[in-house]
Amino acid sequence: MRSKYIAIIVGIFAVAFFLNPPMFSFLIPQPLGGTILPEISIYRMEFREGVIVAKVMNTGPVDVDIGAVQVGGPHPAGLVSYVIDNSHVPRLGHSTIKIPYDWTEGLPYKVKLVISDGTAFESSAIIASLTPSFGIATLWTSILLGLYIGVIPVLLGMLPFDAFRKMKKDWITFFSAFSAGVLAFLLIDTVHEGSEFAARLPIHLGPVIFIGGIAAGVAILVYISKTRGGKGEKTPFMISYLIALGIGVHNLGEGLAVGASFAQGLASLGTLLVVGFALHNLSEGIAIMSPLLSEQGSLKQKLLEMGLIAGIPTILGVVLGFSFYSDALATLFFGLAAAAILYVVVEILRHAPKSEENWLYSGILAGFFAMYITGALVKLLVG
Repeated sequence: MRSKYIAIIVGIFAVAFFLNPPMFSFLIPQPLGGTILPEISIYRMEFREGVIVAKVMNTGPVDVDIGAVQVGGPHPAGLVSYVIDNSHVPRLGHSTIKIPYDWTEGLPYKVKLVISDGTAFESSAIIASLTPSFGIATLWTSILLGLYIGVIPVLLGMLPFDAFRKMKKDWITFFSAFSAGVLAFLLIDTVHEGSEFAARLPIHLGPVIFIGGIAAGVAILVYISKTRGGKGEKTPFMISYLIALGIGVHNLGEGLAVGASFAQGLASLGTLLVVGFALHNLSEGIAIMSPLLSEQGSLKQKLLEMGLIAGIPTILGVVLGFSFYSDALATLFFGLAAAAILYVVVEILRHAPKSEENWLYSGILAGFFAMYITGALVKLLVG
């Protein structure tokens, strides 16, 4: 049976590669030799009163000196240039550039950095909106956003628990497999997101952080599993807790995306992400409760605990996205999430009933496509 599990996992990554081949390109070693080219990444733009703040990272192999910055937008003077003093950025170093500019709310702007050898690096156009300062108000907003994105949808997904547990055994098998399908999709999504963030980092740093996150995640999950579950067969409760933990680490990354969008003043994008992720996470509640459908007695307290384990990390992600954000942090979190989800998928398949394979595979496909459809809705909303 072990070969069957390996085949399914390989199949998951094969689907991921088919849907988006470039997602694995960051793992391909780059040829040695040739010209060493500088690389600057503008990873965050903030709009303050009369100032545009560009946060940059030197992601290339050599130190750079930024000689000038240009702001492009609907300005009477067109492209406005500024000379920068003391702008040395060491390899892997960060720099914050404050540009005096009378920007207008709701209009698009982009920043271009010109280094000493004349090479220019340009940000994407950002719709200007006053960046909120992090304080009590934004902390409270972060908590509310995290509750709405992660905690509430997951708990809502668990509401039909009593109705589901009254179903026939075939349907219980179906919904248990449904959880594996949900997690299979999340695994692909997590690898995709993690690889994109890793690709923004220096060529040797990104893969190390992402793969290191996966290795650390597996080690943590194995330790937790042995500590709480012993060496015997894992109980349905243990499996549900592991599912909740895996989903929680994934939701941490979702929270980062929403928090970073609001922190950059992208309120419209952040709002769409909130709505999309909330819909997306309803299926996660079903995935968490599915292994418990055959259990007896009142399980409300345990389901609440699992819902909080899955949902509360979203709040932490939103807070981090608001106050402090980096591609390296996002890469690490998605690496941890990929490991957690992969581990849980294997555990679900190991404990799935082997006598009802038609229901098993139907449930996996249903869970996968439920997440695919809601994921497509997120992309449609964001545009």
